[in-house]
Amino acid sequence: MPSDPAQSPAVQRFIRSLELNLEQWREGVGFDLSALQGLSNPEAAVILDLLNDRLETSAAGWREVEALAALDIPPARMALGRLSSHWSAEVRLRAARLQDEKAPTGATEREIVRLLDDPDTDIGAAALMDPAEEYSTPVVRAALLRCAVDGAPHLRVHAAALALFFGGGAAEPFDWNHRPLFLEFGEESRAVRAAAMEKLTALMR
Repeated sequence: MPSDPAQSPAVQRFIRSLELNLEQWREGVGFDLSALQGLSNPEAAVILDLLNDRLETSAAGWREVEALAALDIPPARMALGRLSSHWSAEVRLRAARLQDEKAPTGATEREIVRLLDDPDTDIGAAALMDPAEEYSTPVVRAALLRCAVDGAPHLRVHAAALALFFGGGAAEPFDWNHRPLFLEFGEESRAVRAAAMEKLTALMR
């Protein structure tokens, strides 16, 4: 074992996994979390510092959050908890989901609702709608309806589609048979979106 923990095989293996090519990034390949198993305390400290530094950059994303959770040492768990106030919506949501997996607190539901109600959020539609579909609580369902009318423009169509699915009026989370109606929620006019909501709710069981 090298005297410098940053040069250990496990640490170097993890560091190499941070260099993703464009194809890996698009396909959602994560970092090498298996390299984080069985680290010594000095090795874990090196990784923790590295992840904390990366989380302060504009490139911070779900991969750093998953690595932080996989590190699973007290300082890493504390750092994971602090991500509830991170500037990135993607980071906050992934951190909430990982925390709820270990000890359910409702953090995921709160973050989903927070993002659905934020007309300025820049989180991707899939990044938000996938967990919203999983956490289909009454609170989330109500937030989807609000988002369809007043949410971020890039989310409204998807929120309407998922809301109709939850309401029993669609066969799947984005039912293409109702696509013309969903597209009305992408219109700039709020009056058009409000009228579309009346049609949407009429289809619900």
